[in-house]
Amino acid sequence: MLPGHLDDRIGVGCVGIERLDRRAAAVTLESFSPREAESPLEVTLVQGLAKGERMDFVVQKATELGVARILPVFTAHGAFRLAPERAASRRTHWERVAASACEQCGRNRLPVVEAPAPLMDVWEQLPPGPGLVLQPGAGGGLRRAGLAAGPLTLLVGPEGGLAEVELAEAARRGYRPVGLGPRILRTETAAVAVLAALQVLAGDMG
Repeated sequence: MLPGHLDDRIGVGCVGIERLDRRAAAVTLESFSPREAESPLEVTLVQGLAKGERMDFVVQKATELGVARILPVFTAHGAFRLAPERAASRRTHWERVAASACEQCGRNRLPVVEAPAPLMDVWEQLPPGPGLVLQPGAGGGLRRAGLAAGPLTLLVGPEGGLAEVELAEAARRGYRPVGLGPRILRTETAAVAVLAALQVLAGDMG
């Protein structure tokens, strides 16, 4: 069974291999079942870059939880640094992680994975509409955030948290600070926890 995009249809199909050689293959679509696995909640995850496999974990789990777009960002307190010439290769790697996660969870549309960029340079690339920023100690939780229909942006800082200037810019742009209870979660745990909660509150898990 091959999930994917067949012509202009989305679903799951079975194919028969007619010809296979070292350079090409010819297949015939034998059966097709329409299936849509996308969440009605269109979330852009703006994730402060995390070290090592933590970013892979975020990309994998965010994909499984239905995020539409992932934008890794450099932040003032982020401990992860990446040479400009490696940004494209990391993006390709994360796209592969997302594709593998789609295959595992039965999702048939790949999320958009952007190349990493400085947070203060990407505000104009984000969709209009409401935004949430995770902030330890914030009084408001997700239930009080007043989630509305339409695109939603979620900003999650790195291990060192967001700088005051970054939080101030988020506030200036209308992002609402939300907390996750009395415990401080690791950045990769926080992203997954919020995405799961959002899907329960306003997505397809409620």
